Amino acid sequence: MLLHAALFFGFLAAATTLVAMLPGAISGRFWYGLPLGLALIGLAGSLGSVLGDSVVLDNELAGIALVAVILARLWQKRWSWLGAQLFATATLSALAYLLYVGALTYAIAHSPVYLLASTLLLILELAALGLSVSYLFEIVDALSRRPDPVKPPDANFLPKIAVQVPAYNEPIEVVTETLKSLAALDYPELVVQVVDNNTPDEKNWRALDSLCKQLGPRFQFMHLENWPGFKAGALNEATKRLPEDIEIIGEGS
Repeated sequence: MLLHAALFFGFLAAATTLVAMLPGAISGRFWYGLPLGLALIGLAGSLGSVLGDSVVLDNELAGIALVAVILARLWQKRWSWLGAQLFATATLSALAYLLYVGALTYAIAHSPVYLLASTLLLILELAALGLSVSYLFEIVDALSRRPDPVKPPDANFLPKIAVQVPAYNEPIEVVTETLKSLAALDYPELVVQVVDNNTPDEKNWRALDSLCKQLGPRFQFMHLENWPGFKAGALNEATKRLPEDIEIIGEGS
């Protein structure tokens, strides 16, 4: 019975995979994927009945497959029907195979060494199939899901932007050109954060502080004394001190 189930779900998963590889099939609409998926389930049931001579069992397996596809579709509502069927049938095939191998292994185990080795092999197969199912989930999720609805952009929306300008003992003449260029930007939601990191000459960073005050309120100056982490450490601390409504952060130099 377990072998028959593994073969049934394996054939159904393989057939679904082949159909899903057709152009546009895996992302097809519900009205397209549902009858196609039901036809594949019916084909697997008919073929199983002919080869296995067990109509009742194949009808039960077809019912299990259909229920699994419906559950997968309800679980991931953005998936297409064919994508849900591909993931569900492949998962059922892996589970049926593991159950069959496990039952066969422990039914014929005769020695502790054989039992230990077989159990280890079964665990490795479980890990491999689990990894394969996780990869399949990523593939189906990428190829079969409906795209998120695109919201029209708000033409009046202006995100708040912060430009961080790190400085360390630079001559005031050099930094002045950068800050004046930023001051000339015609964007109302702009904050310029000037970060002086461990400049030893107080006269130097005081001049930079004075320049920021002259350029206007959107220029914020901060001096970090004996701060660890060099430039990266200073910018990390500066980011923490930005207003919470800042959405985009850039660096000026």
